[in-house]
Amino acid sequence: MKDKTFLEIKKASFGLSHIYPRAAVSMPNDLYTEVFTLYEMLRVADIIEESRSTDKNLMLDVHVDSLINEKKSDEVKDFVSKNIHGTKKIQEISALNYYDMFFDIYINLPKDAKDIIAQTTKRTVPAMKDDSYLDVHTFDDQKKYAGDVAGEPGLGLTRLFDIRLGFSNPEIMFERGYNHGIALQKVNILRGLKEDIAAARNYVPQELLDKYDLDRASFPNNGSSNEVIKALAKDAQDYLKFGLDYLLDIPLTIEYPKYEYSKGVRTFMTGLVLLGQEMSNNIYKNPSLALMGDYKPINLLIKHAYLSRHVWDDNKKIKKIFENKKI
Repeated sequence: MKDKTFLEIKKASFGLSHIYPRAAVSMPNDLYTEVFTLYEMLRVADIIEESRSTDKNLMLDVHVDSLINEKKSDEVKDFVSKNIHGTKKIQEISALNYYDMFFDIYINLPKDAKDIIAQTTKRTVPAMKDDSYLDVHTFDDQKKYAGDVAGEPGLGLTRLFDIRLGFSNPEIMFERGYNHGIALQKVNILRGLKEDIAAARNYVPQELLDKYDLDRASFPNNGSSNEVIKALAKDAQDYLKFGLDYLLDIPLTIEYPKYEYSKGVRTFMTGLVLLGQEMSNNIYKNPSLALMGDYKPINLLIKHAYLSRHVWDDNKKIKKIFENKKI
């Protein structure tokens, strides 16, 4: 890949996400490209899903078909351009502006990477079509939703990592990658409560509201709401343990070129796991953070992006930092 092309990919990745490019700072160029091509295709699907258009389900199918058939869809691009909205507008505009570039990159990726990106996107689409997920009743419902929209991408990333690292127990790592995706989605639900409530996306389990005698109308404007938010933070941390186990089992190797991929993937995972742990801990201590908007503290992003570069190969340090922020 030409350096100029990779610089464009890197620039695009920072438009698509505040968190993932910082975590991926040590990832080799080829894997970085595959990771953010997957992220772009999922971001496009997310914009289609949040449009609430009557054509939403049709366009999700068109998007998936375009990946499977390796044929760019102007129809998808036009739909996205007409449905950019909300608090993530800058990221959505980036997804639109870089759609052509990432699709051209996608077409030229190795077949195994293309298959993973196409199939991962395909497996997230049923949950995006299912409006019942907009009003979850139990923690099991929430887990199922999180698995479908974030566990599947976590599994897809793990499959991309496995191509380079060759996990000795891939099925165990695939399961942990899936559960790590659930954990990150639970953190996302926690830190995006205000935005979701405003958009009538009810990801707080009704059974938890019932426990504190709350209904949808009175949450979060009620004295017991803080207890609900703290329970959500505790639940997110319970799942982050899967991410920690996953991270610690990513192999360390001095063999070149596996060393570069080992370093890149472990640095990436270290940043995500420690950031999720600290964000959930902060919200547990101060539930009002969850109601200030999309909780995205830049200072924490920078801190963990920097920290992960220094501890990625030291399991004891990683575990200690993780435990220090445990609820």
